[in-house]
Amino acid sequence: MGDIELRNVSKRFGKLEVIRDLSLQVASGEFVTLLGPSGCGKTTTLNLIAGLEDVSSGTITVDGRRVEDLPPDRRDLAFVFQDYALYPHMTVFGNMAFGLRMRHTAKAEIDVRVRAAAVRLGLEDVLDRRPRELSGGQRQRVALGRSIVRRPSVFLYDEPLSNLDALMRDQTRSELKRLHIELGATSIYVTHDQEEAMTLSDRIAVLRGGHLEQYGSPRDIYGRPANEFVAGFVGKPRMNLYDVEVGPNGRAVVCGTVWSIPVSVGLSGRMRLGLRPEELGFSSEESSGSVQGTVRLVEPGGGTTDITVAVGPIDVMVRLPGFSNLGIGAQGWLDARRAYPHLFERDGASAGCE
Repeated sequence: MGDIELRNVSKRFGKLEVIRDLSLQVASGEFVTLLGPSGCGKTTTLNLIAGLEDVSSGTITVDGRRVEDLPPDRRDLAFVFQDYALYPHMTVFGNMAFGLRMRHTAKAEIDVRVRAAAVRLGLEDVLDRRPRELSGGQRQRVALGRSIVRRPSVFLYDEPLSNLDALMRDQTRSELKRLHIELGATSIYVTHDQEEAMTLSDRIAVLRGGHLEQYGSPRDIYGRPANEFVAGFVGKPRMNLYDVEVGPNGRAVVCGTVWSIPVSVGLSGRMRLGLRPEELGFSSEESSGSVQGTVRLVEPGGGTTDITVAVGPIDVMVRLPGFSNLGIGAQGWLDARRAYPHLFERDGASAGCE
């Protein structure tokens, strides 16, 4: 089990409201990520669920039981902190075994669980060391292992991979997903890294300013963003966003330029248009609806190449497959035929046309 529900939860520090009327349901066995920029309330929300902060209003239930007034040790939750929170005088083995010893788990069972987790996390050779003898990445893996061995019904993760190098972060992320599948425990994960969120999650809650902007599957968040903020925050490279005038003919004219794009959504007037870079094309051949542009920047990425194309007063990011031979100053035709145009109501901003 491990159903979690937040209902109309708010958190204030003095007059500052950091969580505003947040309602969220997490089904048993789900992996849910709280995603958003720094200061949006992700970690505060996690702390409220864990009992490390008190709610100002609203309720939190775990398996139908209200827990907002219970201390952390009575909520059966395992918390992996960003800053490790290891006992400096204990060995790696001791740190990982501590929670089990407090629960009077048999010594043989502790040994089996700790050593299995150590192998999974690449810590089998450092079990006798103390935290000060470890790298930052190793310390974070110890903190992760300490939660794994407990096998609780709910795991809470506060950016647990942020101190790992790129290779170990990818490996540990894969292990986290395997672990989640194997144990079937409910997991709530905090990150500002959308790649982690997209890779790990069953559902993603996108937060901004303590408010829930969208809650859905990675496919929904990426493919059908609820508003311009979600569209601009989720996706690498960032979605191209422009002011457009949508005419009665179902075409969006970008920033008053000659580039017009069919949208066919039955809307008209001044709006914001979003185009994913990976859905755009750039070639030396003109095609129906394409517009001429000049390459301003080329960024090879191995399996892909990102180019910035100047079209009149705007810059357009395009992601091309593989390595590209294009150079700065190259002329070509920008093609949006494969792109799904996202339209949003304008919020008063005019960014995207300077």
